[in-house]
Amino acid sequence: MIPTLARLQKMSESEKLAMEEEVAWRLMGNDATFEQTQWRDQVILRSQQPALLERRVRMALGVGDRQGLKTWLARLPEESRNKDEWRFWRASVMIDEGKRSEGEAILRSLMNERGFYPMVAAQKLQVPYPVMVAVAGKTAHRSGEWPGDCPGA
Repeated sequence: MIPTLARLQKMSESEKLAMEEEVAWRLMGNDATFEQTQWRDQVILRSQQPALLERRVRMALGVGDRQGLKTWLARLPEESRNKDEWRFWRASVMIDEGKRSEGEAILRSLMNERGFYPMVAAQKLQVPYPVMVAVAGKTAHRSGEWPGDCPGA
């Protein structure tokens, strides 16, 4: 139906792809038929939309599809691929494929950051993750009063 509509409306290829991507978003649920999922994945393979590609990676994770995870991670644009989340999963795939030293190097690099995935990387490597908590210094405004204690504040 989309090819016919695109032809009748004289849509450019980019306009047609944008429409297909919108439909692909709507086919991300578990209620899509096999044919719909095949079509959706073909659209996503042609897509340059990071959010759509990331959603497809998450779907592969959600159903435990390790081959799909590898495929879709590889399709992510570099900017997305460098996010902590995707670095962690890329390293996990490498380790699962027997590329342990490569995967562990990514995890060690990730541990230099602060956040959830760096912490999980440390856990996967079975090394301690130093939790750093910054404590704010106490500074009195005038004669020992805090901002909420000052009249008129």
